[in-house]
Amino acid sequence: MVGAMGTSESDESLALLESEPPKVKASYPPYNCSVTWIKKLFELRRTMNITTVDAKFIAAHIVASNHESKVLNALRYLGLIDQKGNATDKMTLLNAEGDALRGNVKIIVESAYAGLLQDVKVDKAKSETVTGYFTDPKHGGLTVAQAKPAVKFFAWLANEGGIQLSQDLSQLVTPAAGISKKREKKSAEPHPGVTITAPQVERESRIPTSRKAEIPVQGPNASIQATVSMTLDKDTPVEIWRMVLRMLGAEYTEKEAVDS
Repeated sequence: MVGAMGTSESDESLALLESEPPKVKASYPPYNCSVTWIKKLFELRRTMNITTVDAKFIAAHIVASNHESKVLNALRYLGLIDQKGNATDKMTLLNAEGDALRGNVKIIVESAYAGLLQDVKVDKAKSETVTGYFTDPKHGGLTVAQAKPAVKFFAWLANEGGIQLSQDLSQLVTPAAGISKKREKKSAEPHPGVTITAPQVERESRIPTSRKAEIPVQGPNASIQATVSMTLDKDTPVEIWRMVLRMLGAEYTEKEAVDS
């Protein structure tokens, strides 16, 4: 609908929004904030009603050790909180799952990085081009050393939002720290109740030996059951004879050695 003065209601609303002071100060692009920390916030938002984010909140739920200011700057830049730490309407966009969350993250990225997405074709750009953008005093004025991690942060977040990136930028996207797959142990340590059977040696034997031994493990009442099968003959070292006889509760003597 057009008013008497020839301006539509939508134009009037837009003009009103533009006249209001920005709720979030345009800080520098995040470059020293780990994507793992932002992922933690994403996860918290699904289960918590976050209204205020300050240093105490970050230390309690995300990260401490003087990293709080790094997270706060990133959240301000993304428009998730204002200068006082109050959650903005964009924070509610994180209360979603699956494709809905991906679409909402895209909205956040397109708003925070509007200038970059307008000036640089990120679906074709080299990472050096985006680095140069962030080092421009008009767009953050970061040093090259700061701009490179800022590019990685942008690439990760844009990828989370389903924004198409060039192959060069896509190569910067790596799994978040602290959420990678657990490393598989090369050799599993024995646990209580596990029976371990050693392979039998194919040799002629005069004294076949097989005995279960209980070995205490991590506690006064913990033990493991182990079955060891082996053969002994005249070529078996004396140390092995002594060990086996001790396990059988027998004493080793020189006479036994001679007789064997």
